[in-house]
Amino acid sequence: MKDVTAVSSTQPDKYLLNTPFGSHRLRRWPLIDNDALQAWDASDELILIELAEQHSDKLRQLEAMGQRILIVNDAFGALSTCLNQYGRCSWGDSKISQLAAKYNNNNQTDNAIVDNHLQQKNNLTFVNSMSLPDHNYEFVLIKIPKTSALLEQQLLAIRNLVNKDCIIIAAGMSKHIHSSTMKLFTQCLGPTSSSRATKKARLIFCEPLSNQKEKSTIPPRIFNYYCQEISNELISYANGFSKNNLDLGARILIDAFKKNEHPRSQYLLDLGCGNGVLGIAAAKTIIHKNNSEMTVDFIDESFMAVAASRENFNRAIGDTAQCNARFYVEDGLDNSDNQYDWIVCNPPFHRGNTIETNTAKKMFSQSFRHLNSKGQLWIVGNSHLHYERALQHVFSNHKVLFKNHRFAVICATKTD
Repeated sequence: MKDVTAVSSTQPDKYLLNTPFGSHRLRRWPLIDNDALQAWDASDELILIELAEQHSDKLRQLEAMGQRILIVNDAFGALSTCLNQYGRCSWGDSKISQLAAKYNNNNQTDNAIVDNHLQQKNNLTFVNSMSLPDHNYEFVLIKIPKTSALLEQQLLAIRNLVNKDCIIIAAGMSKHIHSSTMKLFTQCLGPTSSSRATKKARLIFCEPLSNQKEKSTIPPRIFNYYCQEISNELISYANGFSKNNLDLGARILIDAFKKNEHPRSQYLLDLGCGNGVLGIAAAKTIIHKNNSEMTVDFIDESFMAVAASRENFNRAIGDTAQCNARFYVEDGLDNSDNQYDWIVCNPPFHRGNTIETNTAKKMFSQSFRHLNSKGQLWIVGNSHLHYERALQHVFSNHKVLFKNHRFAVICATKTD
């Protein structure tokens, strides 16, 4: 896949990152023409400068011995791409991060990229958040995630993956690093310190404690709550959205399922499913009203979200009804040939820590292409985002099913 952005010879390339490890052209994923957002931040740059200035000797040894660097939460592959002369294992919860890293690395290195665990030296491998890296590492580079529960789970696992001479460097924007963040590193790994803020970013340095003789597997952390709206207990994993209760937007959309006529649906999709509550609620509504066989799909770019959806579906519906479920970790419907009668969606409005609506608009366009004739998309979103306009542009129609000062539930139908 070639880069879609042409670079003017008279203007600086806004996608070019200059580092001590060379200059690399990096893009966010999904690719957007003239994207104003960069695929890296100042914390990525600080990590790379620290490695070059303070650890060049150890890096040379690392390259000579074919040992590997563990990179955690590499949002768009900036670290894995800039360090492409070394063996790298990228560990995180995001399929979009994997796709971005593959794209950026493929554009700049001939190193092999594989999806599973380590297979050959000097390549880039991916391990998803529901698995554990299976190797000792000389360097661990961590981008601080938004969710403290995910960070804690990752740090506890890292404790079992490193020796006392491992170099552990974490980084994030200063506004996202708190005293509680430092305390978490100290409790999970060992003595911790931080750098001064530079370009509003900060480094964290952690010295792992002495080698543990007995290394135990850290089970995934599970959060649960009883969901009155579907009369079932639901779980979420550490990176889940609204882990301890049903978020208000989902509650309002589920209420709309009960108060409005929905399309007769043999094929249902929960797009951007989170822990699957919307898909489960919609499926229960169909089963109750139609009592017919159906298939419900759950899609999310988070490995933890899809794992939680699978568990929650088995708990709430399972084999008790004529309902088949399929689960996909994907960037929406880009790689799908499936068609649907009803799609339900609570679209995200962030890319990383940045507010944006391009992801939601992409979901709307994907939904239109994957709906059967007369099929419907139902979404809930913050009222100020004005999703009515985007749906009208894609579907040439929309109907507001509910709206208050905070949320809107909107339906759009695919017409012939």
